Amino acid sequence: MGPLSIIVAAGLLLGLASTLLNPNVFGNALANVGFVNDFVSLINALAGGLFGLLPILFCMSVAQGMSREDKEVATFASIIGFILFHTTIRFFLGLKGVNAETTSIEYLMGQGMSALEATQKNAAYDTVMGIFTYRMSIFGGIIVGLWTAMIHNRFHETQLPTAFSFFSGKRFVPIMMVVTIPFLAIVMFFVWPLFNMVINGFGALLASAGAFGTFIYGFLERLLIPTGLHHILNQLIRFTPIGGSAMIDGQQVSGALNIFNTLLMQAEPDMDGYAPGYPFPDTGYSPVHGIRSSGSMLCNVQNRTAEE
Repeated sequence: MGPLSIIVAAGLLLGLASTLLNPNVFGNALANVGFVNDFVSLINALAGGLFGLLPILFCMSVAQGMSREDKEVATFASIIGFILFHTTIRFFLGLKGVNAETTSIEYLMGQGMSALEATQKNAAYDTVMGIFTYRMSIFGGIIVGLWTAMIHNRFHETQLPTAFSFFSGKRFVPIMMVVTIPFLAIVMFFVWPLFNMVINGFGALLASAGAFGTFIYGFLERLLIPTGLHHILNQLIRFTPIGGSAMIDGQQVSGALNIFNTLLMQAEPDMDGYAPGYPFPDTGYSPVHGIRSSGSMLCNVQNRTAEE
């Protein structure tokens, strides 16, 4: 999961920027200092850019982790697959007359939709790396990453006839991605709207369940720890609509951690917007990790001292 480790750095940058302008830390001493504000703006821009890359980072990480050999080739092929995947979806959306202009809130309200209906329809689409497509968030990256790993493990040792031997082995993997990824994209073009309804419905169910929704999350997280699959559950809560959605500066942000990080970028964050994510992302849980890690380190130091 190497590519995803960059998100940790982005979170640290956001924390630093938020601390510099926090009146509870420095008062208002730095609020009107020009270069400090410029520095914070730069940090927010860099961190925002990194979080915007989450889908392709997940794609690269899944392909890298699931491939058996030549992981760098699988990672490279996943980038090609990710771009072609969303390009194919954009093409078929265009055939239906669906594009960034016809799904804008202003256009939809001009067609007679209410503000709520227009916002909900607009939130179903996104622009990823300049490509207009479905708002699939990290799911798109995970799907393409898994497909890439499957193609890579199947074809990375394929030997072609002598006339085409240059394209044999690992060189054949990106070629197979170009050939096969449009078919996956066509399937997802029809399937994703239904899948998206299920995701949003499950997120709304958890949010409306109150304390019981929090219990469901905690129970599943604890249940999955022995299998290691709790990481998947956590990522779904943190980065998808299952963890809640909120409107921030006119943009819909989905995922508990995404909401929190986006609010950190605001000059005056309204933490009421973080309410959908309160039950989920490590709230009251990270200290447990800290205590457990500190205890483990203390035991290691004591054991080491005893051995010496």
